[in-house]
Amino acid sequence: MDYTHIGRFDDSETIDDVLAQILGKLIKDYYSIFHDNASNQNPKLRVRKSMSEPVRILVIDDDESVRKILTTILKEEGYVVDTAETGKEAIKKNETNSYNLALIDVRLPDMDGTKLLTAMQKTNPKMVKIMVTGYPSMRSAIEAVNKGADGYILKPIKIENLLKTIREHL
Repeated sequence: MDYTHIGRFDDSETIDDVLAQILGKLIKDYYSIFHDNASNQNPKLRVRKSMSEPVRILVIDDDESVRKILTTILKEEGYVVDTAETGKEAIKKNETNSYNLALIDVRLPDMDGTKLLTAMQKTNPKMVKIMVTGYPSMRSAIEAVNKGADGYILKPIKIENLLKTIREHL
């Protein structure tokens, strides 16, 4: 697995951008090694819906402005969006609704995002789960991948990167 091309960046990119690229590549490689080979399935195809069924996204973030902005943008892109402010609220919504994808803040007021990731994995294992954080660390990224995260996005969120990541996973 070659990560050398990811380390090259221009003046407009920050070290966080490069870290996000590396983490994204690591997550894809992890799935290709451990999940694709074990099940002979492409993880990108596991929640594909018919064209008549809209894609449902759950945005979990304690910051109201982040929830509102992401909701507005995702709805404009044609997604059906629901939000949760806490991990407990997200678990409850996930038990009563069907979502194709969840955007999960790593730091929530009532629980760590990786704990929420594990809980959601149990109730909806086919749902794509993308972690969002303003506090990136290699430790938290590895923990998220090991607990089933499909992606890792850094705050401040670059909308183009977010939409690209969502499209890649659906």
